Amino acid sequence: VTGIPGLAPMPWWLIRADETIQLRAGDGEMVLSGLTQPVAAGQTVEVTFLFASADPVTVQIPVVSVVGA
Repeated sequence: VTGIPGLAPMPWWLIRADETIQLRAGDGEMVLSGLTQPVAAGQTVEVTFLFASADPVTVQIPVVSVVGA
């Protein structure tokens, strides 16, 4: 449960070894759960993606407002 009406969780993506994906503002939402402190638009958060057959990848992700929230 995401807490945002109409938004369903997606526990995984299928990404082939030769593929690249890019998540951009407006293309969808990433909801982080279990945060230890609040975040605000304009901040960045460090997110680590775990893969079944590759090393983890850690990236900095900008926090943006959800329109209508």
